[in-house]
Amino acid sequence: MRILVLGNSDTAGMYTDAETWPAVVAARLAARGPQDVTVVERPFWALNPRAPTIAVERAQETGADLVVLPLGSFAFTVGFVWVRVRRLFGERAARRFRAAEASFDNRTRRRNGIRASANRLSRGVARSLIGIEAPHSVEETAAAYVAVLRALSRVETLDVLVVESRRSAGGRGGRRHRGPAAALPGGRAPPRPRRIATRSSPTPRPSETAARS
Repeated sequence: MRILVLGNSDTAGMYTDAETWPAVVAARLAARGPQDVTVVERPFWALNPRAPTIAVERAQETGADLVVLPLGSFAFTVGFVWVRVRRLFGERAARRFRAAEASFDNRTRRRNGIRASANRLSRGVARSLIGIEAPHSVEETAAAYVAVLRALSRVETLDVLVVESRRSAGGRGGRRHRGPAAALPGGRAPPRPRRIATRSSPTPRPSETAARS
């Protein structure tokens, strides 16, 4: 059996030094006995316009029997200054701001002392003066996940397990949303299974998906 995790920053372990939960799942399944189970993780962003096609392609290229799709609230709960800049001043200004922010972040974020303090201070000032906004709305995010589920449900012999991402990491320039205490190594909460969508089962309505995100 081959399990494909359509991953995000959480499944990739970008914000923790501990084992990722896909690695924990793979180890536990391997310890259960002789059944041959392979767990692979591929980066995935449901808000990509080509996300439904990409999800199907990755399921087919990995020969997956089961696809695990984490539902994350990152897209509509984590605010960024650059998104606010884009709305106020346009796409060109946003691109320039992001480039300057990334350059400054690379020089200061992982440092100690004065540079780290300058990083925190500059972010606080930018948020206070300009403000923050999330890149997408709840409705846009829900519709994107529904489109992905519909595409995967058309693949015969493929099962889809939808799990709740219990925490969204803010990443570069974002404000983190912290989840409850976790049971996995590194203080991360395990994902909660929500629904199994197969070829014969209906996909959830956008309102359902938004409520569960």
